Amino acid sequence: MFLRNGWYVAAWDHEVTRQHMLRRTLLSEPVVFYRTEDGRPVALEDRCCHRHAPLSRGRLVGNAVECPYHGFNL
Repeated sequence: MFLRNGWYVAAWDHEVTRQHMLRRTLLSEPVVFYRTEDGRPVALEDRCCHRHAPLSRGRLVGNAVECPYHGFNL
């Protein structure tokens, strides 16, 4: 059992890069991490809102993640 309203370590700063999105499972939920063009870290649920495709298999377009299934930018 996990406390949902708390802080958990997800990754070290050097693990979250712009070149490769990082997939982790936190509190039994898939999460994808990446950095924006100006270096800020981003964490998103690792699934497309339409078909639940893993966003970590997509690519970065600007500061958005492109879904590997649809091509939607999220």
